[in-house]
Amino acid sequence: MRNLTIIGLGNPEPRFEWSRHQAGFMVVDEVAAAHGATFSYHPESKAYIATLPGDIRLIKPWTGMNESGFTVEAVMRALPLTSLLLVYDDINVAFGAMKYTLAANPDRHNGVINVHEKLLTNNFSALRLGLGPKPSGDKYDFVTAPVPADMRQNYTRCVKAAADSVSVWCEFGHSRAANNFNGRKLLA
Repeated sequence: MRNLTIIGLGNPEPRFEWSRHQAGFMVVDEVAAAHGATFSYHPESKAYIATLPGDIRLIKPWTGMNESGFTVEAVMRALPLTSLLLVYDDINVAFGAMKYTLAANPDRHNGVINVHEKLLTNNFSALRLGLGPKPSGDKYDFVTAPVPADMRQNYTRCVKAAADSVSVWCEFGHSRAANNFNGRKLLA
């Protein structure tokens, strides 16, 4: 567990606090809480950063979802991308599931598109937390609307399970995390 960076995507505005689009923030918040770590603001990278033992950094870009690439580029400038785990919501993954991939798939996710544009690659680990099924209406409204009250307990359980899986990624790497958690039903 040396020199790893876990970046959770989200939006800093309070109105997004319980939105589905906050999955990345919520996962890194859960990891920080489990280790008693606190975040502090770093203006040079426009991010809140917490550090865990083993030189593991948890990062929340404070740029807004669609400009997250600025922070990712700033904090990863001198680090190998093999040390990066990008955590974000994905409507292409079923609700109650998560998926580790070795290439982050932007698929119209503006935050991931911006990261890809800044890094000029998508060759890094990604943890995609499921929000699906795809909405029939406006996708933006779906991901930015508050999680309905009757779904919050299950949503919180999914976030907790994803945070627990991050520990496996840190300790054993991408392949073990993918083997242990891809396809696993988090609400079973």
